[in-house]
Amino acid sequence: ISSTTFAKGRWLTFLTTSISQFYSDIYIPYDCEFLIAQLSNQKIVTLSEVYRVHSTSELNVLPVANWNPISQLNWTANEFNERRQDLRGLVIKAAVISD
Repeated sequence: ISSTTFAKGRWLTFLTTSISQFYSDIYIPYDCEFLIAQLSNQKIVTLSEVYRVHSTSELNVLPVANWNPISQLNWTANEFNERRQDLRGLVIKAAVISD
């Protein structure tokens, strides 16, 4: 799967193993909405966003929601772009050309 394929969709995966271990060699782009659902021993489902700022950077895992049968879904109040503000030291080289 190419990185452009990841970015074109919204992904939800259900995982019973370690996120970092399972996705250690997979590049999930910065602009991709990729969620992982994991069930805890307390019967709470945690939804985490995962992405990499760059193909060689470490995997970022951000818990964004919890679900349980009693309180239902509790989603973060932070918007997508707010959650992705930290580029983890990545330097972006850019130039502005005015008319």
